[in-house]
Amino acid sequence: MLSIRNLHVEIANKKILNGINLNVQNGETHAIMGRNGSGKSTLANVIAGKLEDGVDGAVLYDGVDLLELDPEERAREGVFLAFQHPIEIPGVNNIYLIKAAVNSIRKHHGESEVDAIDFLKMVRKKMELLSIPESFLYRSVNDGFSGGEKKRNEILQLLMLEPKLVILDETDSGLDIDALKVVSKAVNSLSREGRSTIIVTHFPRILDYIVPDYVHVLAEGQIVMSGDKTLAHELERFGYSWVMQHRPAAVAWDQVNFPVIWLNEVLSWCSACRGLQSRIFMPCAPLPSRALGTLDCQPWETKRGGTPTFSRWDGWHLNPHEKPKSISPSRK
Repeated sequence: MLSIRNLHVEIANKKILNGINLNVQNGETHAIMGRNGSGKSTLANVIAGKLEDGVDGAVLYDGVDLLELDPEERAREGVFLAFQHPIEIPGVNNIYLIKAAVNSIRKHHGESEVDAIDFLKMVRKKMELLSIPESFLYRSVNDGFSGGEKKRNEILQLLMLEPKLVILDETDSGLDIDALKVVSKAVNSLSREGRSTIIVTHFPRILDYIVPDYVHVLAEGQIVMSGDKTLAHELERFGYSWVMQHRPAAVAWDQVNFPVIWLNEVLSWCSACRGLQSRIFMPCAPLPSRALGTLDCQPWETKRGGTPTFSRWDGWHLNPHEKPKSISPSRK
């Protein structure tokens, strides 16, 4: 569904994103985590079209480069961004905004506009899922709303528009535990229908309710580590400095055609995608270099017919499709 290729973003002569590569398939949920200022929200804004200047690379969505489309065109094609800080629109009622947005998308797909009676039936059903009172419909968009109410209102719009790609930019901020559970249940109802989700967050709390297929750590404008949901809890335990200590490193790209062994890592050349594949482990015994070799991006055991002896197998990888940045001799 979504393929981000070598995405670079520069704002006011400052590099924010420095070569992002990411693939999101239909029905997948990906979490983007990282420190403040790491570029998480910038990535979300670029996908949705909120940020257009200083952008280079490709963001392919069902084969179409989103960077060539205006924000409203992306929205009609099924891209939805729930803002980190939803804006207030005094004088415009929720019911008119949502109804206009729904009919705009229906018109784009060659469908007839929904009438007022059917629309009310639809929106009341979604509001019930979010435990939102009907008075929300007749209030100005986010005007005078609390932080939690704004986030629920964003998710109401999400449920009504039923996009194919959902981007949640720190939706968990400002939500208490009960509200987080309600919002997560609503998002999960869309995921079960085959829609894809990207969650931008600092903390793993929301990932206990919206369980990701993949977790990616963003630092210095790059995805420096990827894994499954357990990676989020490793981050909570050890912090982001731990990620930087264990990130893969760069050698001359065209010269890497042999495996490199580190104390707690195996880095091997991927013959299929010309990337570097890594698995973190703690060996019970030294791993002989002859056990390594070129392999494609599949789990070790499926390619070798057996696994080395490990005391712990995390099952997550470091940045398999990107060039690493530097090799530290002290870690060899």
